[in-house]
Amino acid sequence: GPVSVCCHICGKQCLLSSLEQHEKACAKNWQDAEAQKPPSQRRPVPRKPDLGEDATLEERSAAAQAVYGQDVMVHCPGCARSFKDEATLARHMKGCPASTNSSPSKDRSPGLPGVHSRSDGYTGGRGQSKIAGPVSVCCHICGKQCLLSSLEQHEKACAKNWQDAEAQKPPSQRRPVPRKPDLGEDATLEERSAAAQAVYGQDVMVHCPGCARSFKDEATLARHMKGCPASTNSSPSKDRSPGLPGVHSRSDGYTGGRGQSKIAGPVSVCC
Repeated sequence: GPVSVCCHICGKQCLLSSLEQHEKACAKNWQDAEAQKPPSQRRPVPRKPDLGEDATLEERSAAAQAVYGQDVMVHCPGCARSFKDEATLARHMKGCPASTNSSPSKDRSPGLPGVHSRSDGYTGGRGQSKIAGPVSVCCHICGKQCLLSSLEQHEKACAKNWQDAEAQKPPSQRRPVPRKPDLGEDATLEERSAAAQAVYGQDVMVHCPGCARSFKDEATLARHMKGCPASTNSSPSKDRSPGLPGVHSRSDGYTGGRGQSKIAGPVSVCC
């Protein structure tokens, strides 16, 4: 079917054939919006990830999602929730207890409170205001935010829950625990969360082969596919891994799954 990809600037899906034109329009909209701000608060257009022509759609999707999550979305310094823009974040922070009771921290960038350091080195923002609460990062197994101080214990619990759930399946359908991204001790909290989100999106979540929507588990995907016209009318494709229909190839090389069934519809990646 029509091949769609996700834009790294707006985070929305668009046809692969019109991606270049879409990105140009998004870049112009970004620049127009930033031009309304004082010069000290303007942000440059997010850089498109450069993966080369040999990159798979899944790799491009994960890279684009990481750019969108790190360079576009803004994050509450108290509860670590992410928001599409600064206006939405500002409304949230008015009623967020964690943000109200937060205090200065070295882990925040000198921009708008909650706007973390960007991957392209940009550090501009609203003056030098810095607000922070409990420091949290994303878990690569469950995709939820957890306190940095308890991350190791949280990951162990998540890994055990994963193994217990997989043990209920036939051996041929079991998936290994997703690998934790290895970024080194010098990685920032934003880089660690972005890498964890990429692993969660690619190795944990399952994707509808028809409409390309993502779901937290196979049971939820199965319920969705019963009423998804795009999935019902899909046909075999080489772009799917030999696992559950809609479960893409994992970044750790795992290719196990439910037999050799392969179903595919519109293939999507994130811009």
